[in-house]
Amino acid sequence: MHGIERLEADYAQLSRVTGEALPFCQHAWHASWCRHFLNCDPRIEEAPLFHILRNARQECVAILPLIVSRRRLGPLKVVSVSSLGADPAITEIRTPLILKGYEP
Repeated sequence: MHGIERLEADYAQLSRVTGEALPFCQHAWHASWCRHFLNCDPRIEEAPLFHILRNARQECVAILPLIVSRRRLGPLKVVSVSSLGADPAITEIRTPLILKGYEP
């Protein structure tokens, strides 16, 4: 599972301190989304690209879940990065988990 499972404790701690209760910001949603909705087309390679920010005490203060997509168009390789959940078939709120004061 691409290392997402190792972030469960970070998600729990960050959700607790931010008070974020939206299901679309939670570990279970992101792990499930990656398990079920990452592209299966052999011409398109997708992988989670989660950015984790830690403070000086190594506490997780931000989680930004992204998906990187790689496509081949003849001799060209096209790479794009989008928010996890940017799927036109599912309506959801795509927002990172960020502790107040670390938004910039």
